[in-house]
Amino acid sequence: MQVWSNKDPKIATRVAKVIKMRRDFVGTAFRELGFTGDDMTARVRIFLGYITSERQIFCNRKEPSKLARELLLKLLVDKNTV
Repeated sequence: MQVWSNKDPKIATRVAKVIKMRRDFVGTAFRELGFTGDDMTARVRIFLGYITSERQIFCNRKEPSKLARELLLKLLVDKNTV
């Protein structure tokens, strides 16, 4: 979608809207967990970056990505990390 949006302004607008919706949704979740400011922003970016590319990272293998996702979430919700 990102490549397509680079060539089509209508698609670029829609992709930007979806990205903002994702950031807002995940940001709300982290705010509800008590994170704010740069700490929250970093966690949102890490989470979204991982989730949107995990299939490429793990080559569609469900078990390794499931374990990695669980570890990532544990890391991101621990207030003593990042």
